[in-house]
Amino acid sequence: MAKKEYKRMSIKETTQITRQLNAIYKAAHLLQEHFVDKKVSFVGEVSTVAFIFSTTNFMHLCGIDYRRGTHLFF
Repeated sequence: MAKKEYKRMSIKETTQITRQLNAIYKAAHLLQEHFVDKKVSFVGEVSTVAFIFSTTNFMHLCGIDYRRGTHLFF
């Protein structure tokens, strides 16, 4: 499998992320409180899909490639 290549953030993109850090920390707290290590089921008309969230999924859910790990957010 090919290694994923990510582009380096521009100064403008870094500024935008920095402005949103408070919201990211609030989202991490919400995820930790309500979802981490819990089984969550989404029930549809035809089928049910179950997920177990972990802290390692957090930055992926935010759409951010953060290589230092999620431990700084939890």
